[in-house]
Amino acid sequence: VKLCGHGTLASAHVLWESGLLAPDMEARFYTRSGLLRASRSGDLISLYFPPYQLQPSPVISGLAAALGIAEANVVETMRYADNVLVRLDQEARVRELSPDFGALSGLEGRGFAVTAESSIEGIDCISRFFAPKVGVNEDPVTGSAHTALAPFWADRLNRTQLTAYQASKRGGLLQLEV
Repeated sequence: VKLCGHGTLASAHVLWESGLLAPDMEARFYTRSGLLRASRSGDLISLYFPPYQLQPSPVISGLAAALGIAEANVVETMRYADNVLVRLDQEARVRELSPDFGALSGLEGRGFAVTAESSIEGIDCISRFFAPKVGVNEDPVTGSAHTALAPFWADRLNRTQLTAYQASKRGGLLQLEV
């Protein structure tokens, strides 16, 4: 894959824990996405990824049905890398999605980052990420998706620092900075 948050996080952790890299040193990975960096401060690990370029896109035919929602619930769609970012009209719709993974895997796009502005104080946006075409029906927390979600929401909310929540079954909170 071009960019993998899980792999970057795990690789940096192994380098620090094995002593191959001092705990206060930045881990640097030269990848197909360019330079990826990881640093740590206490129990927190910060990942530095290049932001994806977002391109406006018409709604893919069959996308709303594959997600189990009405077409009117889709506010906008964007393309990034070989994925699709789908903005919905309400946070609750993102949380309640029950996609048809077979139908979703038949659509154009490797993965689908579905998002909405959050109504919860202290959380700016909410998302879920589906990639059944590559064997991941739903990813619990997706670093690579947030390299598109961060600039997308920073632009719409006119802020460079955001708090995001990925609402998978396991879920995860992310601090984002553009």
